Amino acid sequence: MRVFGNHQLNLNIRVNGVNACGPSAAYAVVSVRQSTGVPATITGDAFACGGDTKTYSHAAVTGATSYQWTAAAGCYFDGNPINTPPYVTTNTSVNVTFHGGYTTGVVGVASQVACFTSAYKTLRLTTLLRFRV
Repeated sequence: MRVFGNHQLNLNIRVNGVNACGPSAAYAVVSVRQSTGVPATITGDAFACGGDTKTYSHAAVTGATSYQWTAAAGCYFDGNPINTPPYVTTNTSVNVTFHGGYTTGVVGVASQVACFTSAYKTLRLTTLLRFRV
Protein backbone atom coordinates (compact mmCIF):
# COMPACT_ATOMS: atom_id res chain seq x y z
CA MET A 1 0.00 0.00 0.00
CA ARG A 2 1.27 3.45 -0.91
CA VAL A 3 -0.21 6.57 0.75
CA PHE A 4 0.16 9.96 -0.90
CA GLY A 5 -1.42 13.38 -0.57
CA ASN A 6 -1.77 15.92 2.21
CA HIS A 7 -1.76 13.73 5.31
CA GLN A 8 -3.37 16.42 7.47
CA LEU A 9 -6.44 16.95 5.29
CA ASN A 10 -7.09 14.22 2.75
CA LEU A 11 -5.54 10.87 1.92
CA ASN A 12 -5.47 8.90 -1.27
CA ILE A 13 -4.67 5.23 -0.83
CA ARG A 14 -3.45 3.33 -3.88
CA VAL A 15 -4.30 -0.39 -3.65
CA ASN A 16 -3.21 -3.14 -6.02
CA GLY A 17 -3.21 -6.91 -5.78
CA VAL A 18 -0.18 -9.09 -5.19
CA ASN A 19 0.06 -12.86 -5.64
CA ALA A 20 2.79 -15.46 -6.24
CA CYS A 21 3.38 -14.00 -9.72
CA GLY A 22 4.00 -10.49 -8.34
CA PRO A 23 2.00 -7.27 -8.12
CA SER A 24 -0.77 -6.50 -10.58
CA ALA A 25 -0.52 -3.52 -12.87
CA ALA A 26 -4.11 -2.57 -12.10
CA TYR A 27 -4.85 -0.54 -9.01
CA ALA A 28 -7.63 1.41 -7.36
CA VAL A 29 -7.32 4.77 -5.63
CA VAL A 30 -9.41 5.15 -2.50
CA SER A 31 -9.84 8.71 -1.22
CA VAL A 32 -10.23 9.29 2.49
CA ARG A 33 -11.08 12.80 3.56
CA GLN A 34 -11.25 14.44 6.90
CA SER A 35 -14.72 15.10 8.28
CA THR A 36 -16.33 16.53 11.37
CA GLY A 37 -19.54 15.96 13.30
CA VAL A 38 -22.82 17.85 13.35
CA PRO A 39 -23.16 20.43 16.13
CA ALA A 40 -25.19 18.90 18.97
CA THR A 41 -27.63 21.64 19.97
CA ILE A 42 -28.26 25.29 19.17
CA THR A 43 -29.10 27.42 22.18
CA GLY A 44 -30.92 30.72 21.98
CA ASP A 45 -34.38 32.26 21.92
CA ALA A 46 -36.85 30.26 19.81
CA PHE A 47 -39.08 33.32 19.39
CA ALA A 48 -38.08 36.09 16.98
CA CYS A 49 -39.81 39.01 15.30
CA GLY A 50 -38.78 41.18 12.39
CA GLY A 51 -36.18 43.71 13.51
CA ASP A 52 -35.02 41.61 16.48
CA THR A 53 -31.37 40.70 17.03
CA LYS A 54 -30.89 37.40 18.87
CA THR A 55 -27.80 35.44 19.94
CA TYR A 56 -27.46 31.75 19.07
CA SER A 57 -24.64 29.42 20.07
CA HIS A 58 -23.51 25.80 20.20
CA ALA A 59 -20.71 23.79 21.79
CA ALA A 60 -17.49 23.50 19.82
CA VAL A 61 -17.26 20.44 17.56
CA THR A 62 -14.04 18.42 17.86
CA GLY A 63 -11.88 18.92 14.78
CA ALA A 64 -13.99 21.71 13.25
CA THR A 65 -12.09 24.72 11.95
CA SER A 66 -15.15 26.90 11.22
CA TYR A 67 -18.94 26.95 11.36
CA GLN A 68 -21.45 27.74 8.63
CA TRP A 69 -24.63 29.44 9.88
CA THR A 70 -27.87 29.89 8.00
CA ALA A 71 -31.17 31.69 8.58
CA ALA A 72 -34.08 33.00 6.51
CA ALA A 73 -33.28 35.07 3.43
CA GLY A 74 -32.93 38.74 4.37
CA CYS A 75 -31.50 38.00 7.82
CA TYR A 76 -27.91 38.89 8.57
CA PHE A 77 -25.22 37.98 11.07
CA ASP A 78 -23.05 39.79 13.62
CA GLY A 79 -24.39 43.27 12.94
CA ASN A 80 -23.27 43.53 9.33
CA PRO A 81 -25.85 43.47 6.50
CA ILE A 82 -23.29 41.98 4.10
CA ASN A 83 -23.00 38.88 6.36
CA THR A 84 -25.92 37.04 4.80
CA PRO A 85 -26.60 33.28 4.88
CA PRO A 86 -24.64 31.11 4.61
CA TYR A 87 -22.28 32.89 7.01
CA VAL A 88 -18.94 31.28 7.91
CA THR A 89 -17.12 32.10 11.15
CA THR A 90 -14.75 30.46 13.61
CA ASN A 91 -16.99 31.55 16.49
CA THR A 92 -19.45 29.19 18.16
CA SER A 93 -21.97 32.00 18.64
CA VAL A 94 -23.53 34.57 16.33
CA ASN A 95 -25.97 37.44 16.52
CA VAL A 96 -28.79 37.15 13.99
CA THR A 97 -30.76 40.23 12.92
CA PHE A 98 -34.16 39.28 11.50
CA HIS A 99 -35.49 41.28 8.54
CA GLY A 100 -38.60 43.42 8.98
CA GLY A 101 -40.98 40.93 7.35
CA TYR A 102 -39.68 37.89 9.20
CA THR A 103 -42.42 35.50 10.37
CA THR A 104 -40.99 31.99 10.87
CA GLY A 105 -38.10 29.74 9.93
CA VAL A 106 -34.96 28.16 11.32
CA VAL A 107 -31.47 29.07 12.41
CA GLY A 108 -28.98 26.40 11.43
CA VAL A 109 -25.30 25.65 11.92
CA ALA A 110 -22.93 23.13 10.33
CA SER A 111 -19.31 22.42 11.24
CA GLN A 112 -16.56 22.63 8.64
CA VAL A 113 -13.06 21.29 8.12
CA ALA A 114 -10.99 21.56 4.93
CA CYS A 115 -13.31 20.59 2.05
CA PHE A 116 -16.05 19.09 4.21
CA THR A 117 -19.22 20.61 5.68
CA SER A 118 -21.39 18.56 8.04
CA ALA A 119 -25.17 18.42 7.92
CA TYR A 120 -26.98 21.33 9.59
CA LYS A 121 -28.34 21.27 13.12
CA THR A 122 -31.39 23.54 13.18
CA LEU A 123 -33.54 25.36 15.70
CA ARG A 124 -37.11 26.07 14.58
CA LEU A 125 -38.20 29.63 15.34
CA THR A 126 -41.64 31.14 15.66
CA THR A 127 -42.87 34.70 15.92
CA LEU A 128 -44.36 36.13 19.05
CA LEU A 129 -47.52 37.92 18.06
CA ARG A 130 -47.50 41.48 19.34
CA PHE A 131 -50.87 43.02 19.92
CA ARG A 132 -51.57 46.69 20.42
CA VAL A 133 -54.32 47.61 22.81
